[in-house]
Amino acid sequence: MSTLILTLSVAILITSIMTDDDCYKYSKSEFTTIVECKHGCEYSFISKGKVFKRISGGCSAVKETGCRKGENEATVCTCKGDLCNLSGYIMENSESNES
Repeated sequence: MSTLILTLSVAILITSIMTDDDCYKYSKSEFTTIVECKHGCEYSFISKGKVFKRISGGCSAVKETGCRKGENEATVCTCKGDLCNLSGYIMENSESNES
């Protein structure tokens, strides 16, 4: 009986780990790490013309995917999938056609 309970517990733990997204977590004040997120990944940036400057990235607080205007005229994008916020992470004051 205890073997069955242990097996079920391990199966549930593995399933919950497998369903979480791995996301880049970064900002000006911290080193980049990879974290597990339940609702997907998020990144924020400021755009001026065709120049994009990253602000931060990490776990999303909302389940809906897509981009929206955040505070201080920053754009916040939410995505699903492992390391899907890579485009925000590699964004460094570069010209791009993203919006």
